[in-house]
Amino acid sequence: MEPPRLLIAVTSPMSGLFFQGQLAWLQAQGFEVHFLCAPGQPAEAIVAGQHAIFHPVVMQRGLSPWNDLASLWRIVRVLRRVRPHLVNAGTPKAGMLVMLAAWLCRVPVRIYTIHGLRFETVTGPVRALLVTIERVVCRLANRVICVGPGLRGLVLAHRLCPAAKVAVPAAGSANGIDLEAFARPAWLPSGLALRSALGIPGDAPVVGFVGRLVRDKGVGELVQAWRGLRERFPAVHLLIVGDVETGDPVLGDDHETLRTDPRVHITGFISEVRPAYAAMQMLVLPTYREGLPTVLLEAGAMGLPAVASDIPGCRDVITDGMTGALVAIHDARALENALARYLSEPEFAAGHGAAARRQVTSLFAREVVWRAWSECYRAAVASWTRR
Repeated sequence: MEPPRLLIAVTSPMSGLFFQGQLAWLQAQGFEVHFLCAPGQPAEAIVAGQHAIFHPVVMQRGLSPWNDLASLWRIVRVLRRVRPHLVNAGTPKAGMLVMLAAWLCRVPVRIYTIHGLRFETVTGPVRALLVTIERVVCRLANRVICVGPGLRGLVLAHRLCPAAKVAVPAAGSANGIDLEAFARPAWLPSGLALRSALGIPGDAPVVGFVGRLVRDKGVGELVQAWRGLRERFPAVHLLIVGDVETGDPVLGDDHETLRTDPRVHITGFISEVRPAYAAMQMLVLPTYREGLPTVLLEAGAMGLPAVASDIPGCRDVITDGMTGALVAIHDARALENALARYLSEPEFAAGHGAAARRQVTSLFAREVVWRAWSECYRAAVASWTRR
């Protein structure tokens, strides 16, 4: 019997990071693995390194009807050539185009993976359009997978598809965490080197943020909280790892504060983020919407407590008062006070960080997550073959 052919699709080559290690593991479990996304790095290197089969198809992230039709035709051609038994498409544009192409090509098992819901922070006609697209894509799929329980709750609350159709592998996550790779002691020397390069004293407390510098990530609230923290704690530094984006820009005054404050250090995007985590004492994520935030898993694996928004996704990773602190969305004062407590009580912070590491180990180890995804795929194939 031939191995089941699995085609995984995402929009951006950056999303290839979701599948580091997983593609090779799935092949070892007996799948023939294909990967489709826009050409570029790091996806091409990740896929080649795991000996999966790469299919580059250019896809525009925004709405672009003529370009989308061209991309759809290219995807149809790939599916006709590969003839996969099952397709798993995630991220908004790939979800829409690949699910439609898979439906047109009568791919037996069509899985739509929801990593997050963009319409949560959009209003007006654009929101209505995005909700409609999500409902159509869910209907084209015969299985919908959410990367976290909170996200599944939102999918059901917005009536995007029936409850029986929606699953969450294990406790959630697209890929889990390599616990050995994120062991903090091994990265402490690199963390000290990064501090030195940025001009951060070796003994200074550091609050860290990892993510895109956009309003949706709560950067405005972070800046407001920082203005209070820097007065209350003269030795504290703020380390920001991520690029400034123009699509959802940070307000001018907030950006100026980040740019001019000598105790704020913005690295931009860095491909190796573990030295940055090792340089921090805590992580902050005042985001407005999430699926299941990988940065919280990585920080927890590195033994860091986190202060994050009390929203679906963040709640799936942080146990409030045990592994971190959850604060009301848009509440900069609550954000400041939660961070201040960790800064004032280092042993309290360290205890939450150790608990975070234990929780990530228990629920989000990559082998646990990979096994759950493999079981989802096999169950879907078995359901099809019984028909």
